[in-house]
Amino acid sequence: MSVDVTQREAALCNADFPGGAAEREIDSTGAESLHSAITDGDDRPTTTGEWLARFGDYCTPPALLTERRPAVEQMRLYARRGRYTEQLHGPARRLGLIWLGAVAVPALVVARFAEWVLERPARCAVAVLTVKALSFLPPVVWLVDHVISPGADAALWLFL
Repeated sequence: MSVDVTQREAALCNADFPGGAAEREIDSTGAESLHSAITDGDDRPTTTGEWLARFGDYCTPPALLTERRPAVEQMRLYARRGRYTEQLHGPARRLGLIWLGAVAVPALVVARFAEWVLERPARCAVAVLTVKALSFLPPVVWLVDHVISPGADAALWLFL
């Protein structure tokens, strides 16, 4: 008795393939899978209305409570191969990679660490108590007085 297997059923189970996923499946980790209003499509806007609509899509933030944010690997792929510039090499691409390493990833690490700490009340309480206990140590007091406070003052003066 032979059983016909449809393509849909075959795509549901990869356990039978020795290498994991079937070769016909598309790798979704490539830069081509980074979909957004900016990266989709090779056509450039021709009218002012199209330019404004594209710019509006670019400036609209994602739904932070319902959409998952991209992993660092996806951000790196976008910086290397995303369609924000036509060239794979050059100053714009290099600036994108520098921005990723110097600004985007450090900010992401700080934001995700803060999210992790604030996720649970007990974890937040432990973090607050640890910071308070460390504030009594002389090296930490010196660090706050001579590095953190002047840095915060300079940043506030610069940006406000």
